[in-house]
Amino acid sequence: MKKLMLLSLALVSTAMAYGQNILTAYIKDADSQEPLVGATAV
Repeated sequence: MKKLMLLSLALVSTAMAYGQNILTAYIKDADSQEPLVGATAV
């Protein structure tokens, strides 16, 4: 039972590590092409 719990924990932590990708986006004003401070990309 302990081995099963340890295996489950290892699989879940591995899946969480792969799910932490980084998205970098630059949102700019259409007219001036200046970056918009505080804008969020979802």
